[in-house]
Amino acid sequence: MGYIYRSKHALISSAQSVRSAIFLATALTVAIALGASAIRANAGQDAVLAKIGDHEITEQEVDKIAKPHMISVENEIYEIKRQAIISLADDYVIEQAAKREHLSEADYLKKKLSDKLQPVSEDQARAYYNAHQSDIGQPFDKVKGAIIRYLERKQVQDQREALLDSLRQEAGFKMMLQPPRAEVATEGFPTLGPKDAPVTIVEFTDFQCPFCKRAEPTVKELREKYGDKVRLVHRDFPLPFHRQALKAAVAAQCAGDQGRFWEYHDALFADQSKLGPDEFKAIAQKLGLDVPKFQSCVDKGEHLAQIKQDVQAGEALGVDGTPAFFINGVSLVGAQPLEKFETVINGELTQNKAASASSQAQSSGKN
Repeated sequence: MGYIYRSKHALISSAQSVRSAIFLATALTVAIALGASAIRANAGQDAVLAKIGDHEITEQEVDKIAKPHMISVENEIYEIKRQAIISLADDYVIEQAAKREHLSEADYLKKKLSDKLQPVSEDQARAYYNAHQSDIGQPFDKVKGAIIRYLERKQVQDQREALLDSLRQEAGFKMMLQPPRAEVATEGFPTLGPKDAPVTIVEFTDFQCPFCKRAEPTVKELREKYGDKVRLVHRDFPLPFHRQALKAAVAAQCAGDQGRFWEYHDALFADQSKLGPDEFKAIAQKLGLDVPKFQSCVDKGEHLAQIKQDVQAGEALGVDGTPAFFINGVSLVGAQPLEKFETVINGELTQNKAASASSQAQSSGKN
């Protein structure tokens, strides 16, 4: 079984691509900033950006269309820079660790990784297949070899990342680059967790979206792991091509009027193949709701205006698909693996702890 090593020579092409992307991203940021400063020469005014005869196109009109895309660009710029920082840090810590053991970088990685790698058994491949059978969609015998090779590569990658994480921590690595943050309203929406939790996760979701359903176990695992440190806020974002999504969102909000939003939320995600008027009513009955009151709320569409406001708010934040998460304002899009959420959440908790310590120190100094 082999091992993975990114030598400096092997990284040249990748590094050049990263540098090119950073250059383009930085140039775009500068262009946006210069353009914005020129446009806002008259502060407080809705600047005119273009004219067609006597008709004016104003900055506010343009922002309604452009801002969501600009948010996406800002997130991409951040991620490009973050990956470049991690790459440079990894090169440095590997180089230093190899020097301490009087080895070449390749020999150091071979020593640290190859001895720890274990053959992937058929039972392990079978377990992976059983957990992902619905996504694979082929008989086990046809994909067994591919699964084993994938698990071997994943084992190498996981061990390499664990080694690099350890080396970065030992070297005192600290990420100064801050992700872009969005201001996302949280008041008045269905919530789980304490209001004063240091981390707030806002999820824009669609009850008919298969990726939202796939994200549900991850969200539950996060709440179990972090407990009162995390607050979850639900925002609706029914996609127009999901025929039952808007109606399901209304039904869940009507259940929320009777204090059972989250139970209804979980029931909708439990079986997305059964979404419709009869099923919505059946869930209400099963949860012991006042069914006539619930049905009247659904029939009148009492929460339609709020749901549409959620969609508009999401679009203004650059949301164009579901699920979309904002962790203390930091964007995370899609049914991401648990580790992605943990990286952001742990960073937020570390920042919160440092800020609290600094505040306490300042208070002690004043006393």
